Amino acid sequence: MRTTSLAALIGLSVALSACTEDEPDEKDTVEPGPVVTTPTGDTGTDGPDYIDVVAVGFEYFGVILDNGDTSGWTGSDGGAVDQLMVLTFANEDFFGAGGTDEDSCEAVAFFEASAKVSPDQIPTHDGAVLYQSYEVALDLNPANSDCAGRVDPKVWGAQAEGLLDPFVGARLGYGFGPMTEYLLKPFREAWSEEDFEEAKKGMLASYVALNDKDGNWIGIDWTTGRAWQFDTKTDMPVVDDEGFLSLMDLEALNLAPGTRLPTTYIQSNARWYQDFPLLDLTNLTDGAPAAAP
Repeated sequence: MRTTSLAALIGLSVALSACTEDEPDEKDTVEPGPVVTTPTGDTGTDGPDYIDVVAVGFEYFGVILDNGDTSGWTGSDGGAVDQLMVLTFANEDFFGAGGTDEDSCEAVAFFEASAKVSPDQIPTHDGAVLYQSYEVALDLNPANSDCAGRVDPKVWGAQAEGLLDPFVGARLGYGFGPMTEYLLKPFREAWSEEDFEEAKKGMLASYVALNDKDGNWIGIDWTTGRAWQFDTKTDMPVVDDEGFLSLMDLEALNLAPGTRLPTTYIQSNARWYQDFPLLDLTNLTDGAPAAAP
């Protein structure tokens, strides 16, 4: 399994984000279900301030080719960048008005897959017919994480293995479809009507399927994807004269459900983070397809 530094992976995957318009802070608009804080041992004023993990979110960064395959791209420094699935493990404060990155830790999984289209798509909770979807055994290496030392070793292990290992090879479904009102709501409320109407042209609903505590595996619209133009000749996202990413106008394409997306670079922003009480960390790999060699 591949490994590299988390800082390099995250830095390369989000380097172009600085060139995009401001987005509402999704940490403030997420609506988690019931949460339970895990006891973390010595976290008082004289001990380490560990993250009490209560939920996990999923965000994709990569290129979707017009044949449905996922792909990496060429970074601004000329280096190759892999397509990635970023898992964010968050504490309860992360979802409040004062939440910061210090209230979470991350793990990075490589995400290489071929698309499935309707009727061979991941199941969806609302019956949505997706443009395309993916089912993988999550290619996550615990070394590609900054959680070790940030979560309580008495609970999760010295290297956070109790937290990360259950997600290695987890059965993950990820699908792209038309935006849903649930995902549009925070943008509609945070932006002017003009900015909202322009930005939503490039938005995609991202459906995430992960085994829950009862063994159900169904895609739910947890995450917003932003689609940007991609130049296959340079193998890079398209930027304008001022260095800003160029939005892909999905509304103008008027894609029919079940139609594959054109080649596009996608950045994701999770709205829903699945609560740990709704998960069983012993069953996440159940039903997973064979991992890629």
